[in-house]
Amino acid sequence: MHAPDDSTTPLQSFMRRTMLPWEYRHLRAVASVRFAAGGFTLALGLVLLSLGRQAQTSHERRTCYGLAAWFLVEAALQCFGGSLEMKMARSAPPRT
Repeated sequence: MHAPDDSTTPLQSFMRRTMLPWEYRHLRAVASVRFAAGGFTLALGLVLLSLGRQAQTSHERRTCYGLAAWFLVEAALQCFGGSLEMKMARSAPPRT
């Protein structure tokens, strides 16, 4: 068995085990993609909110609001994942 490294946090060791190897090697790039995806889904959610306000029937309004909620939650999760990966990238030991 491997001895635990003093420089790794429990979050890093958990994330390293659950991530793909190429994803762990390129944390900053993956975090940037997550932030971009979060921004895109945030924009989609806001557009759907504005369309829901302009909807003619209550069925269309509920549909737009439901989809907007889905995209806004997805945006929050993407940004949270990106922030975790940026935190891991900043605390990772330098590569030699």
